[in-house]
Amino acid sequence: MDSCSRTRRRSLQRIAALTAVALLPRLSQADDDDHERARQAVLAGEILPLSEVILRHERASGARVLRSELEREHGSWIYELTLLYPDGRLARLDVDAGTGDPLGRQDKRGRKRRRGHDDER
Repeated sequence: MDSCSRTRRRSLQRIAALTAVALLPRLSQADDDDHERARQAVLAGEILPLSEVILRHERASGARVLRSELEREHGSWIYELTLLYPDGRLARLDVDAGTGDPLGRQDKRGRKRRRGHDDER
């Protein structure tokens, strides 16, 4: 690699790093807003605490919750859980945040299925 290419590459890396640093406060603010929104919904009795929903679904499915998001879809609160099953399968489970009931699951290939608790295995 010639010195011109190395210099250009370093410049692009610096620009990328500076851009990331500039965005950190905004990303942090978004996380704070999401946390506050979830806290207010729990306090208002609109949704169940995430810890309760995770415990319920880990016990029922034997899967581990790797990630969660709280979304507002069509006027309803939905927890989107990413599950890792003991056999290595990944799936996304949509859960009614108000009741904790499962709404649907998507495997890692994106195939969506609607189902009840008995399909969580």
